[in-house]
Amino acid sequence: MPGMGNEPELCLWKGNGKSIMDIRDFLKYFWERKWIVIALAALCIILSEVFTLINKPVYRQTRVILVGPQTVVSKDGKFVTNLSFVIADLAKNDDVDEKIAKAVGNNLDKNAISNMLSAKADDQHQKVEITVEGSDRKLVSDIASNAFPVIKDISKEMFKVENLVVITEDKEPYPVNKDYKKSLISGGVTGFGLGLIAVFLMLLFDDRIKGKNEIKNLFGMDYLGTAKGEESIAELSARVLLRLKGNSQKILADINLSKSGDSKSVYDIATYLARLGKKVLVIDLNKSSLGIPVNEKSKLEFGLSDLLYGKKTDVKETVCNSDIENLDVMAFGTQKDIGRTPLADGSMMRIINDVRDNYDILILNIPQYMSFDRVLLILNHCDCAVMSVEKDRVSLSDVTRMTDEFKDTGVGMLGYYTL
Repeated sequence: MPGMGNEPELCLWKGNGKSIMDIRDFLKYFWERKWIVIALAALCIILSEVFTLINKPVYRQTRVILVGPQTVVSKDGKFVTNLSFVIADLAKNDDVDEKIAKAVGNNLDKNAISNMLSAKADDQHQKVEITVEGSDRKLVSDIASNAFPVIKDISKEMFKVENLVVITEDKEPYPVNKDYKKSLISGGVTGFGLGLIAVFLMLLFDDRIKGKNEIKNLFGMDYLGTAKGEESIAELSARVLLRLKGNSQKILADINLSKSGDSKSVYDIATYLARLGKKVLVIDLNKSSLGIPVNEKSKLEFGLSDLLYGKKTDVKETVCNSDIENLDVMAFGTQKDIGRTPLADGSMMRIINDVRDNYDILILNIPQYMSFDRVLLILNHCDCAVMSVEKDRVSLSDVTRMTDEFKDTGVGMLGYYTL
C-alpha cells in the first residue's frame, strides 16, 4: 500500500529548540501566513511614499571640471600632487567659502557655504566634481553658479591654471529625495523583510502543533497517518486495524484533541473498517455528535446518557443502525452534558460488556473538552487508544499533559494521526 513505508524526511529545528519540524510543514506555515508579509510590504510602501511626498525636498546641482594632467609642487619641494586634489580641497577652504558667500550675497556666511558645498577629485580621469546641496532651490542654484568662477579665479591666481573647463553640469537643481520609484522599491523590500521576520517570530513562540512528525520526534509515538482524503483515511484505517489485530484488542479509544469537536474522522475510520467486513460500534461521547452517519437523528437525543443516568436499562434500545452496513452508533445524546454525567458507578463497563460480543471492534470517541479524570475512567474500560491531533490548533502543552498522564493508565497507545 502506498505510503506505508518509511519516507525520506527533510527536517529542521523548530524555534522552541526542542522539536524537529518537517521542512514542508515549515514552508506551509509561511505560505499560510503570506498575507502578513503582503500586508506589511503594502504598509511600508504606503508609508515610504507618504514620507517621500511630505518630506521637505533636498536639491542638488553638480558641475564636473576637467583639470588636465597637471601637477603642483609644494613650497618645500617634498612632494608632488595632482592638481585635481588641490582644487577639490579649495572647496573646503574657509577663505574660498567666504569669497563664494560674498559673491552670492543674501547675507550668507562661510559656514553656510561649507555645509552646502562639497568637491570630489577623480585622479584617474583628472576631474573634479563640485556639488551643492540644500533645501532652498534658488540658493543652491546661486551657489553653484558662483562657486566655479571663484574656484577658477583662485586656481589661476595661485597655480597659473588657465584651462579649467566645465565638461558636464546640471542646468538647474533637482530633488534627490523625491524618487517615488526608489521609495516604492525600498518600502517593498523593507516590508517584505519585516513580514518574514514577523512570521518567523510567530513560529518561534507558537506552541501549536505544526507538522505531522512533531509528536513522533518529541514523544516517540508512532505516526499513523492523516484523516484527510479517501486514500489517506484508507491507509490510516489499515494501520489501526493491523495494530488491533496484532494485539488481539477490540476496544479502541480515540482521544480527540480537536478544538472543533468534530467526530467526522472517527466515523471515517469506522466506515472503512466496516467496509472491510468488520462489525463496528462507535460509542460517541461527543455531546455535539457531529458527523454521525444515521438517518434517525432524533434517537440520538436520548441514548447513552439515559443509560448512564439509569433512565434506560436496555442497551440495545440506544444503538442506532447507520446507513453503512456493519456500522452501528451509540451516541451520548446531543441535549446532555457529559461533564456532569456519572461515570464512576460501573455503568460504562456494563454498557461495553453488553455489546462487546456483538462486534469485532468498539471505538470510543473521547472529545477534547472532557476533563482528564473522566478520560481516565473511560480508558479504564479500553484495551488501547489512538490520539487524533488537529494541526495548527492543538498546543504542545495539551499533548504533553495527555501523554504524561496516559503513561500511568496501562492502556496501550497505538499511535496518533492528524486531522
